[in-house]
Amino acid sequence: MKQHDGYIELESEEGKGSTFTVYLPAVQPQELSPVEEVVAEIPRGHGETVLVAEDEPMVLEISKALLEHLGYHVLTATNGQEAVDIFNQHQDQIALILADMVMPQMDGVDVLEALQAQDPEVKVVLVTGYPLGKEAPKVLGKGFINWLQKPIRLTRLARVVDQVLKDSKKNDHTSPNLAKAASLPSQNQTEVKE
Repeated sequence: MKQHDGYIELESEEGKGSTFTVYLPAVQPQELSPVEEVVAEIPRGHGETVLVAEDEPMVLEISKALLEHLGYHVLTATNGQEAVDIFNQHQDQIALILADMVMPQMDGVDVLEALQAQDPEVKVVLVTGYPLGKEAPKVLGKGFINWLQKPIRLTRLARVVDQVLKDSKKNDHTSPNLAKAASLPSQNQTEVKE
């Protein structure tokens, strides 16, 4: 509740029961663009390998399907330790990791730390079901490249992955796991906007 800047009010009267009132800040509806315009603006992958670490089977399958639709090769892990093991086996091919914040065995931060111990330049995007809000700078300060909030929207996913790969390409022209990203045009923008 606090993460959403809301609160709960409780009124209780003996013999009559209790009333819970939930207060959340109002959200302004977003203006939608025509579908054709949105589809044309979605960046596409070029076969780069993305590792998705997610313990919820449905979220994992949807993330995989979205990334494959965008043109990426996808490896999946159902917990943090499995993500580290898969990274160890395919480190030279993996361009980016999407790691859920809360997973069994190792959470997203533990995964990031384990992977950074092996490869300080590893690119990890945090995926969370909780809004980070004011915590975003603190979380990103741990070494995550960016973050995505569930439910993951196709356009946001496409832009974050594309931007991370473009930034990686600009910073490391010789990395074997980013070789497939060589065909991406450079872009000076570092912040991903929707």
